[in-house]
Amino acid sequence: MCTFTIVLFLALGIAASIIMFTDKEDITGIMMLALICIFTSSSIAMFAAILHQLLQITVELQYENELTV
Repeated sequence: MCTFTIVLFLALGIAASIIMFTDKEDITGIMMLALICIFTSSSIAMFAAILHQLLQITVELQYENELTV
């Protein structure tokens, strides 16, 4: 959920900078930095979701093994 918030704010920042700096400055650096931040936070969120899923499966398997012994 936090990652979606970060991505939303960065996308709004990109849109605002495009609107404010149109034909005034070169905003390529600002946009590239924001896109790198979006990619990084999305990658971290995906890794955390995969680890969470693996942990859930491990806990369920451990619980099943305790019942069978």
